[in-house]
Amino acid sequence: MFESYKIKHLGDRVITKRTYELKSLLSQRELFMKKLNHRVKNNLQFILGLLWVKRMDANNETKNLLLSLQSQVQAIATVHETLSTQPDITTLDGGDYLHTLINILNLSPTRNTY
Repeated sequence: MFESYKIKHLGDRVITKRTYELKSLLSQRELFMKKLNHRVKNNLQFILGLLWVKRMDANNETKNLLLSLQSQVQAIATVHETLSTQPDITTLDGGDYLHTLINILNLSPTRNTY
């Protein structure tokens, strides 16, 4: 009887230790993802800013091209923002999501078809 208690107690300690390790790993992953998403967002904003600055000194044709690029980068930023702020992407409202993307892409005066 004492042996079964020792085995159960040992099993409980292993489970408790493993649970703690998994919670720690999950916390580290969440922190990593938060930092990564922040960096991606900052980089996309930086690219948008560069395109805006370049548009200031460009001729009309180049301005239209840069505006189109800005629109495409903004669409990427919107995708990233939407996905990175969703607690569960399986519950994402696809209709609203696509409507937002289409509106952003339609802001561009020149749209390329690929």
